[in-house]
Amino acid sequence: MIVKGSIVRHGDSVTFSITDLETELEVTYRGVLPPMFGEDVGAIAKGRFVDGVFIAEELLAKHDEKYMPKKYSSSDAAVIGGS
Repeated sequence: MIVKGSIVRHGDSVTFSITDLETELEVTYRGVLPPMFGEDVGAIAKGRFVDGVFIAEELLAKHDEKYMPKKYSSSDAAVIGGS
């Protein structure tokens, strides 16, 4: 999960911390951020350590199982679900 208050943008890169609720890890990423990237969002970073900092080469943002795209309202969900 991306730690609240840890996201800092530097031109075309971003630095942030992720946590498993026990340990925090500083991550640096350069590239296009996933649409759902933000504080308190689950994230998967693939990359390597350089001088104690994790340099992400790939970054994915995760959503929880309750996620529903904005284009579907609660009334649409009932129709889609067959109710």
